Amino acid sequence: MCTPTLDWELCDIWLLAMHKLGYEHQIVFFNLMFAYPNPVPQSRDRIYIVFHKKGNRRPNLDFCPPGRCPEHGEVSCIQVWKNPLKRSGKYGRRRNQYFYVCPQCATEVVPYQKAARESIDWSLPLIKIKDREKNGKKPLVQATLRRVERGLKRSFNMSDHRGQNGMQPFISPGRTDNMPTSVDEPTLTWTASNQQWLGSWIK
Repeated sequence: MCTPTLDWELCDIWLLAMHKLGYEHQIVFFNLMFAYPNPVPQSRDRIYIVFHKKGNRRPNLDFCPPGRCPEHGEVSCIQVWKNPLKRSGKYGRRRNQYFYVCPQCATEVVPYQKAARESIDWSLPLIKIKDREKNGKKPLVQATLRRVERGLKRSFNMSDHRGQNGMQPFISPGRTDNMPTSVDEPTLTWTASNQQWLGSWIK
């Protein structure tokens, strides 16, 4: 299991060696946020190379996660490649290589996912910006508050995350090339560098 690429320079040699040892292989590209019945609440694209002994039954690796088609209701989604001649890459129609469709009408369907909020321990103490002083912390000066607000406005559309009582919680990847995501959807892939943080703009 690794990131979704077959560009390793020894990949073909490795596969050939496994074939000579009496194995056949299948390659699966899959995002763990669709791993029904226990989806991961974050987008994690992975490549799986699965070997089986020649002569044994070939394992069925056609994963068809459930989703809801607007025409046919709940269906088992089928993976479709943007370029059928290049079946490798990540999930996502816009910038990546595959997506899912209804098996009956070929309408694009997003398989069911698990929201990030379901895996967050909301009992952990969090101090809001407006509550810093009463929790024994120095309040942020107005210039700092303005910089935080400007950063949020620059990063994403704050109106998309605004609820009845202010901003709804979001997860920021802490990297300049990715946008914050709502806790009501899977997060981006979390790395070991601990660059993500949970936030909400409530003064």
